[in-house]
Amino acid sequence: MVVKEPPNVRARLEAAARRAAKELSIDFSEGSNDLVFSAFIPAGVARLEAEGNVDENSIQLAERNIDRLIAVMHARAREVGYAELHEDTFAYAERGLCPIWPFC
Repeated sequence: MVVKEPPNVRARLEAAARRAAKELSIDFSEGSNDLVFSAFIPAGVARLEAEGNVDENSIQLAERNIDRLIAVMHARAREVGYAELHEDTFAYAERGLCPIWPFC
């Protein structure tokens, strides 16, 4: 019997966030990095695991929602003239998107 290892959900979501930012040619400030990678993503992972939703479809939905978060952060950063994603761009995106499963 082959036992399938569970996916590393956090690593996948972190990679999705970095990929989305890279595709938009924008970086995270230290503060926004902490909010996204130390709070937002872990909250999503905890909810996925608590609900037992670590299947591929659920993870892909979470990755798409991370893409949405980064896109809104990027749009806000451009509006206010930032060269990086900042804490206030995160707060703006979170307010506008939440509730966005599985993060909030």
